[in-house]
Amino acid sequence: MNPALGVVALAMMMTYNGRCPLIGHTYQCYLKQTYYNICRDIGFAKKMHFYFSAKVVRGAYIDQERAIAKKNCLPDPVHDTYHDTNVSYNRVVGMMLDHISAVREKCTVIIATHNEESIKLAVQRMTALGIDPRSEFVKFGQIMGMCDHISCILGENGYPVYKSVPYGSLEDALPYLARRAIENRTMVKDSKSRILQERRLYWKELKYRIMGNSKPSIAA
Repeated sequence: MNPALGVVALAMMMTYNGRCPLIGHTYQCYLKQTYYNICRDIGFAKKMHFYFSAKVVRGAYIDQERAIAKKNCLPDPVHDTYHDTNVSYNRVVGMMLDHISAVREKCTVIIATHNEESIKLAVQRMTALGIDPRSEFVKFGQIMGMCDHISCILGENGYPVYKSVPYGSLEDALPYLARRAIENRTMVKDSKSRILQERRLYWKELKYRIMGNSKPSIAA
C-alpha cells in the first residue's frame, strides 16, 4: 500500500502544490527505505517545481508489513530494532530541516512524535539553522492526552503545535489507539518516570505563572 499511496500523494502535490503546500504525504520511519524515499520525492518536487510537504512519523504497522513481506517472500522492510527506528526518524527530520533552511517556504514538515529526545534534537537543529518557529515551515504534532506537557512547552516557546483528537465508535477508536501505544512503547514501559517528569514540569509551569519564575524551555 505504501508505494501506491506515495505515488498518489506526489501526483496530488504536483497538481495542487504549485503555489503553496496544500497536500502532504506521511513518511513512516520504521521502514528501512523511508530516508531514500523521501529524498527521492524531494528531488522530484524540485525537478517538477512544486511545493513539497511531509508528515514524519515513526509508524506502527510493523506486524502487517512483516506479514505481507513474508507472504510474498520479500526481505523484512522494517528496521530490526526500535533504536534503529529512532535513528531513522531523527535522520529524516534532520534532512528535512536542512532542506527547509535552503528552500524556505517551498517545503514544510510536521514533526509528529511524542519522543522528547527527537523533539529536542529538532528544536536544536532549527535554532542552529536559523529557522524561525513563527515561519510555520515546521510544525509539531501529538495526540491529545499524550505528552501534553511537551506540547504546552513548545507552544509557550512559539512553536506551532497540532493536537490530534481521535473520535468515533469504540470499535473504530481502539485499534487506532492500540497502534499509537505500540508506536510509543517506550512511554508505556517507562510510565512511572514519565509521570514524575510530567509532575515536575507542571509544577515548574505553575511556579512560572504564579511567581514569574524562568519560563519553561524545550530542554527542561
